[in-house]
Amino acid sequence: MQKLRLDCGDERLRRSVVIRVADRAHRGHDARLGKPLAERKRCVLPEILAKWGEPILAGAPEFDFDNQTGEAQAQQFGYNCDYVAFFPFREVGRYSERGLLVVNHEYTNSELMFPDFDPTGTSADDLERIQVELMAHGMSVIEVRKRRSGGYQFVRKSDWNRRITATTPMELTGPAAGHGWLQTEEDPTGRRVLGCLNNCAGGHTPWGTYLSGEENFNQYFVNAGDVADPAKWASYERYGFGETLPEFGYRGWERTQDRFDLAKEPNEGFRFGWVVELDPFDGEFAPRKRTALGRTKHEGAETTLTGDGRPVCYLGDDERFDYVYKFVSSERMASGVGRRARRHNLTLLDHGTLCTSRASTATARRRRSTAAVTCRATAPSTAPASGSRWPPATRATSRE
Repeated sequence: MQKLRLDCGDERLRRSVVIRVADRAHRGHDARLGKPLAERKRCVLPEILAKWGEPILAGAPEFDFDNQTGEAQAQQFGYNCDYVAFFPFREVGRYSERGLLVVNHEYTNSELMFPDFDPTGTSADDLERIQVELMAHGMSVIEVRKRRSGGYQFVRKSDWNRRITATTPMELTGPAAGHGWLQTEEDPTGRRVLGCLNNCAGGHTPWGTYLSGEENFNQYFVNAGDVADPAKWASYERYGFGETLPEFGYRGWERTQDRFDLAKEPNEGFRFGWVVELDPFDGEFAPRKRTALGRTKHEGAETTLTGDGRPVCYLGDDERFDYVYKFVSSERMASGVGRRARRHNLTLLDHGTLCTSRASTATARRRRSTAAVTCRATAPSTAPASGSRWPPATRATSRE
């Protein structure tokens, strides 16, 4: 079997990659499993499909490790890939051999991306480093096409390609939109926010959109201890915000944008920690943070439909000893791909019931000895009823 060599070029370069999974039929013997590979029929080999810094937008420059800029990174593939979803184009009677790949870029490893990294530096080069990191976060939307020889290839500078970054304008929707704790000096409405942070796992909705969960958003902010309102400080402390510096991952972003200093903008931290919905087929679509799905360190947002056609979204919280959630929409999904159906389906995650999982007694006993919880859930055929293992946490009624 021929081995693949994954070559990133410069030894200093640590690149995030999206890999293409290619099936290959092989002959021979797998000593580890003790049986011929022919009996297993197939194995999986990785190939690089897209990598950090690769130009994806028209006019984007080639990646230059020693001369990175925020302007260039905003047009290039982001850093540190996490959740990936594939959206095939539809053709008459069948799925196309083309599609869009949407990729989360969770966080940056500054010490690997930049020579002589110093989070407290004040030079012009260091301030540019912050701009690169802001643009390396978020998501990438790239077109891929099936090759005649097998597998897929990335279509550079396709009109479908798009970058979502930590400065992309987004909308806050659902029951918390407009709340006083979401209002800032830059956004007195509490309904618009710049960017998304620490996008980890996510999901693919039945109506064809991409869900992306903001996870460890606390690591980007400083001076939570200076927030005067005791209720706000208690919430920040609950989510692991440090009194001065974050517990981990300090990047110094507050030196270029005041919003990351909670002493100057005490509400900005509440505008992160949401599930973001993106329509990958609409390049003008403003990503929407769905507040009805709750504010946690989101790990995943997988969606299915009930028997009567209502979306159910399962959500994890990647904080230790926290919860698993289920959101049941109060509306049914509209069929079809027309504008009316699309408008309706883009409101499904703004109205419904958010439930928290309840562990069984036996599971709780195991938790004390193993520090692990396995939650059981009822089938998502209806909204939670009395006695359900998914007691309602809140019911969402949008202010919009």
